[in-house]
This record gives sequence, structure tokens and C-alpha cells, in this order.
Amino acid sequence: MVSSHESSEEDDERALHYERLPYDAQIVLDTEVGSCIAVHDKFILVGTLTGSIHILDHQGNKTKTLTSHETPVCHISVDAKGEYMASCSENGSVFVHGTASQDNNIAFSFEELVHFCCLNPRFATDSKRSFIIGTDKLMYYQKNFFNKYRMSVIFRGEGPIRTCSWQNRFAAFATDLSVIVFDMSMCAVLCKFRRDQDPSLAPELYPCHMAWMTDRQLLVGWADRINMCNIKEKMRRTHSSPTSFYLEISSIFTTDDIYVCGLAPCGSNIAILGTEKMDGRDNTSHMLFQLLEPHNKYCTQLSSDRIPLKMTSKLRTDFSLSCLTSEQRWFILSPSELVVARPADRDDHIDRLIGNEMYEEAMQVMVNCSSEIKRHSLLVVGKYYLNHLLDTEKYDQVGPLCQKIFGSQSALWEELIFNLATRKKCHIIVNYIPQRKDKKLNLQSYEIMLNEYIQILPAQLPAMVKRWKGLYDPRIVHGAIEERLKYAPDERLEEAVGLLLMYQERYAEALNIFISIRAAKWVHELLRDHFDILKDDIFKRILELMDIDYKEASNFFAKHDYYDVKEVSRRLNDRREYLLEYLRCKFARKPRALDEGDHGQLVEYFARHDPDSLLPFLRKSNKFPLERALHLCEEQGLVQETAFLYERMGNHRKALTLIVTELEDVEQAITFCKEQARDDLWQILIDLCVSRPQLLNVLLNHIGNYIDPTMLIRAIPKGLEIPDLRDSLVRIIHDFKLQIALRESCQKIILSNHRSLFERHFNLRRKPIHVPADSLCESCNRPIVQRDATRMMNVIAFACEHNYHDACVEKTDDLKCRICFNKTKSNFFEYYNA
Repeated sequence: MVSSHESSEEDDERALHYERLPYDAQIVLDTEVGSCIAVHDKFILVGTLTGSIHILDHQGNKTKTLTSHETPVCHISVDAKGEYMASCSENGSVFVHGTASQDNNIAFSFEELVHFCCLNPRFATDSKRSFIIGTDKLMYYQKNFFNKYRMSVIFRGEGPIRTCSWQNRFAAFATDLSVIVFDMSMCAVLCKFRRDQDPSLAPELYPCHMAWMTDRQLLVGWADRINMCNIKEKMRRTHSSPTSFYLEISSIFTTDDIYVCGLAPCGSNIAILGTEKMDGRDNTSHMLFQLLEPHNKYCTQLSSDRIPLKMTSKLRTDFSLSCLTSEQRWFILSPSELVVARPADRDDHIDRLIGNEMYEEAMQVMVNCSSEIKRHSLLVVGKYYLNHLLDTEKYDQVGPLCQKIFGSQSALWEELIFNLATRKKCHIIVNYIPQRKDKKLNLQSYEIMLNEYIQILPAQLPAMVKRWKGLYDPRIVHGAIEERLKYAPDERLEEAVGLLLMYQERYAEALNIFISIRAAKWVHELLRDHFDILKDDIFKRILELMDIDYKEASNFFAKHDYYDVKEVSRRLNDRREYLLEYLRCKFARKPRALDEGDHGQLVEYFARHDPDSLLPFLRKSNKFPLERALHLCEEQGLVQETAFLYERMGNHRKALTLIVTELEDVEQAITFCKEQARDDLWQILIDLCVSRPQLLNVLLNHIGNYIDPTMLIRAIPKGLEIPDLRDSLVRIIHDFKLQIALRESCQKIILSNHRSLFERHFNLRRKPIHVPADSLCESCNRPIVQRDATRMMNVIAFACEHNYHDACVEKTDDLKCRICFNKTKSNFFEYYNA
């Protein structure tokens, strides 16, 4: 029995791929009816009912046609090397001849029907050139010593012998009743076993089919029964047996759903061609091709496919199966077509995915298994997917796909752009097309896409015009925009026109457009990049620039010294906000460029509108009127700024009083006193804080670092309640002790450094000074060193290498080298009098 699993062709992918052999093979079978087939590694032989034999290559191209027979060809055999072939027809004619030449042609004619003519697989190299012919008897032909063919009948008596299969040493033959296996080297019967089949299945309609799995393993199929036979060598040969081999049937199983029409090996598995068995009856409406995995008593069905054949005949004997084992290909011949089956590969998988419109999966297979794919290319599969996306209007996936399959092939991109232009969908690929100057498309492609933006996406047009600068002709795009503006004004279109004018170096025209539409970004870009060309035009339109963005414009005019401050101020005089912003920017960049009146205006502006900026301005400026500034600060209640101005005017008492009484900021008051370095201010600070207990505590915590804290403590009235006084006193005492400890530590460090430096100086002074033997006294010019020790005098040697006799030097408390001292003194007077 055959165990199988139900599978749907729609759900599971076929393990095998089927295709009709094209070209001449199809043409032949369109005009003639196929009757038999033989396959070799070099070619395919197809016999027809007209008696012709066509030699085809494996791609289906015809190389030769033989017309030896006049009636339908029954069987074709070819030797292992493919050099010779044998054929027979229904009128009893048999021909043996070379496939490439007509040498050694042999012809026979029989009165009876010849079912087959089978060549020895080694026919080309066998000196006997043996072959077998089957009629109602089995005739064995081989050459004798005189190079003549001698025939011997090796089997007869069971009716017609319908089929034969010869593999090296062994050959198998089948009648309607049994199968006989011969050892051809001994011309002896190896085994004979009878047909074990339902008598209702007539052998004429369900003939035997045989195939060799290996040289010693034979498959025999009869209707729905399959036998696996193994030829084994005998352990001990008897004298009564002419051969040393025997046959063992290792497995017999019945197919569940197929009647055998052909058998072939598939590695260790079995390939079966047959008709479908339905309720025990034969269904010849279509053919099945199955792969079975054999076991001892059963077989597992690996796959089962309905073959796409034109069922022009209902006779099972009109279909045949032949195998090309070396390439794992099976050739299925019907009267009207030749179908090739082979294991499905990656290309077949892609074909199935494309056929089922699973294009994304097909692309994934192309990427992941590129080394295994031979017939398809990423570009071709990608184009299928692209067309599908366009047909289904999934435009968002078009760009990434085309970037993957087109790369930088400009011709493909240009073709796509023309296609998308008809759909007004060019904008979907703008982020994916080549747009670098070294990898770009032709000008027309970018112009077509920009025209689409002009018509349907004007808001995005300026960005695209800037992005593709240099990739299109700006004059053509400019003309298209002008045509559009005639009936549909749009600021974004005008902005794009300004950019195009700028790219054509028509900067003044571009500036006019940008100002008219208040495009601040482009105005400032023009001013920044082309100032030298536009500087005079800019000044004429200063108010318009201020109206667009007065802060950016003010900063621009303040940055460029080309514009006179007074002239700019005169033009902005009627627009005070603009003027003050310009003066502020100019002061930040170049304070000296403003006069006293400008500084006064800024003081008033900051005092009234920007108080936070006033104090930094007052600290930097030296030209503002102090009295006017003081009045404004007092009027606006700006205490911090008022205190600063009093300090600036020299009224430190008033400034300190404001800090303490108005701001109540003791820490700032302490900093103020420290910076002024006046003792009277500390006393004023103490007097101001004594009457304010909440400030007195803060003063107690910080003043100890700057003055003697006892001054403050003595000034505190008796009985005055001070919050957290205890903690403040503890801190004062702690700080005082810390100061004492620091002072003592510093004194120790100083003493230690003094001692170490003095010792170093003393050691340096104790070092001897080298006095050369030929040195002279710098005063008397007599030798310092005498040969006679009794005449040696005391010597005074200086580090400057000048030496004197002791008697020649005037004795003073400050002993100096006379030469070096006079030289230094002379240089000093020369420098001073110069």
C-alpha cells in the first residue's frame, strides 16, 4: 500500500516543475502524432505514427529527421554512448544505424509484429554488436567470427513479448503472463515470476513497465502493482546453474490512486506516470505524476501532480515515460506534446510566486537566494512587481522598489518618469531617483517632475527647485511657472520664480520678488551671499526689509560698516521701534560707532521696554547722559540701576543706602563695600543694618571675612532681638578660629620656605669658583696665580668670572665687581637719557 498525505496544489508548492518542450519539438508534435521516445544525455529521439524519427536536443531544437520506416514507430533504443540507435515499426521493419553517420546500417524485415528492438548498452564497443528483437519470441542477434549476424531464440511460448529493458549485464522482458530476467553475459534465465494481477485488467491495456534503479535493482509495474527486485550474487554456485546470480523480490506494494503507465528512478525514490484510479476504475481524463519513497511492504507518497497534458487520446498505451538520470529530468510523451518534469528550483518557485501575484515574496527570494537563481533577474522580477503596484495604485511602495532594481540606470528611471507623468504621480519617487551631479538623469526628466509640482503641488515647488539646482534648465521651468501664474496666482510659485532668477544670477529681480512676497529666508540668503552686488539696492529698501523681519534686518545693517549709522538712523527715524532695534544691534557689535544721543535713546528704550538689558548696557556704555539716565531709572522704579548710577556718579553712600533699604540685599552690599575698599562704607553698612534685625543676622554671617566682627557686635544696641543670633555668633567664632589657624599655618609654611631657600643660597655660595692659571687681576693687570707660593696674594673671585687681588679692591660693605657694576650703570643712564 501507499501512504500519502492530502495536499492542495494551491496551498503547497509542487516539488516538481513541468514544462512543454518548446521550439521544434512542439512544432513536430503539432503536425505529427508521437508514438515512442528514447532519451540520452546527448539528445532525444521521438518516433511518430508517420514512421519518422526526430532527433532533438534537450532544449527542443531538431537536429535531424530519419524516415526509415513507413508505418508507426513502435520502439526506439539507443546505446550508452549515444552512437547507435535501433528502431522498429508496426510493419515488422527493424533498423540499426549510427546516430551521427550511416555506417554499419542494419535492416531486418519480419512478417510478424515487432514490439521492440533493444541494443546492448555497450553496442558501440562490443565486438559482437548484439541486440534483441521481440515478437512472439525473443531473438538474440550477435556477430560471429565471419562478421555475420547469427540469431538465436532465447525465449518463446508465452505469446507476444511486449517490452524489454537492458542494463549492462542484465536484461528484463515481459509477456502478458510473466517477467523474465536474463543474465546476458551467460545468455541464461536468472529468474521468472508471473503476473499477479486482477484478470479484469487486460494486459493489452495495462502492460508491464520496467525500469532499472541501479545495475542490480529492477522496478516492475503492472497496473496498480509495483515490485522491487534485487539481483544478488549466490554464496555458492552449483554446476546445474549457468549463472552465479539470483533475483529476490524485496518489496511488493499496491498504489492507491494510480494505474502505472511508466516507471523511472528518482535517486532512491520511484517516479510513476499513470492514470488516476477512482473507485477502482480507470479515469483517463488526465495523467498523474507521482514520486514514491519505497519501504519494505509499503511506499510513502512524496508528491502527486496532475500533468498539464492535452488528453487527445484516452488509451493509456499512448503515453510513455523516459528518464535522463544524470540530470534528474523525466520526459513524458503524449500523442500531441512532450512535457519535461524536473525537481523544482528557485526559478520555478519565483515563477509560482509571480503567477500567484506574490511579487514581494518573489523579490525577497531574489535577494536572499541570488546565487541559486539562473533564469530570472532582479530587474525582470522587479518590473513585474512595479507593474502590479502601478495597476493597484500602491504608489507609496514604488520608490523604494525602483531604487532597489534600477540603481543608477538612468534609462530605466527616465522610462518610469514618463509613465508616472501620465498618472501625475512623479512626485512619489523624488526621494529615490538619481540626483547627484555625477549620477543624474537627463534634463527633461527633472523638468517633467517639476512641471507636475507646478500643476498640482505648488507648495512643495520651492524646495524641489532648490534641491535639484543644476539638474534642469531654469529658463524652461521659469517659463512654465509664468504660464501657470497667469491664471492661478500663488505665492509659492512666485517664491520658486525668485529662486530660479537667483540661479540665473538675476539677483536684483529675485530680491524684488522675495521682498514682495515677504520671503524672509530667501531675502537674508541673498543679502548674505550677494551683498557686494545688492548693497545699494538693499539700502534703498531698508524699510521694506524691516517690515519683513526687523530684528534680522537690524542685525544685518549693524553688521556691515558700509552703511553709515547716521544715515541709517535718519531713514528709520519715523519708525522708532526699528531705529532702537538697529541701535541696540549696532551697540552690541561696535559701541564706539554710536554717539551720545544714540546712547541716550537706548537708555530710554531699555528703561521703558527692556529693563533686564539696561544694567548690562549701563556697565558697557560711557556716553549716555548720567542725569537723564538717573531720572529715568528713578521714574521707572529701577532700584538696581539707580544704585549703579549713584555709584557711577560717586555718591557711594546713596548707592549703598539703596541696596540695603530698597533691595535689602546684604550680600550685594558687602560686595559693594569690598569693591570700593573704603572703611567708612563698612561703618555705614553696619549703621543701616543695626536697625533691621532681619538683615543684621545675614551681616553677622558674612562680615567676619572682611572686617573685625567686634565692630558690628559693639554697634548692636542692648536688648535688640536678633533672629538666630546664637548660630551667627558660633559661626563668627568658628571663622575667627579658622583664620587664626590659617595664619599660623601660613607662618609655618613661610618659615619653612625661608629656611630651605636660605640653605640653598648658602650652599650655592660655598661652592668654589674656578680661577684659570693665566687669569689676570682686572685692576693691576698682574697674574693672579704665582708659581712661587710665597708670592701668592689673597684673591677675590666673582661669579661673573672677573678676578681681583685682595689688595686691589676697595673694601666696602657692599662688595661688587667694578667692571660689571660700571657697565650696568652706564647702560642704565644711556637708556634713561635716550
